Amino acid sequence: MNIINQPKLIGIAHLNGKSQLVIPKEARRLLGIGPGDRVLIAAAPFLKGILITRPEDVEEHLQKMVSNTEKTIGVVRKELKK
Repeated sequence: MNIINQPKLIGIAHLNGKSQLVIPKEARRLLGIGPGDRVLIAAAPFLKGILITRPEDVEEHLQKMVSNTEKTIGVVRKELKK
């Protein structure tokens, strides 16, 4: 994975008075989203976190997650055989 695709700390979002999430400008720029756009929010409760993405990018994210999970399972199986 090249440096451009590495996770990046962008800033801290906050909830406004209506409990609406305000996404930092840099995050909106990187995601290519703006007023009126829809975003998909997926919860990862075990990490106490969320993923915010464009709905059309979900398939790509899921494929990467499956690939990473398969790699992790392979490493765990290898370690268990020792």
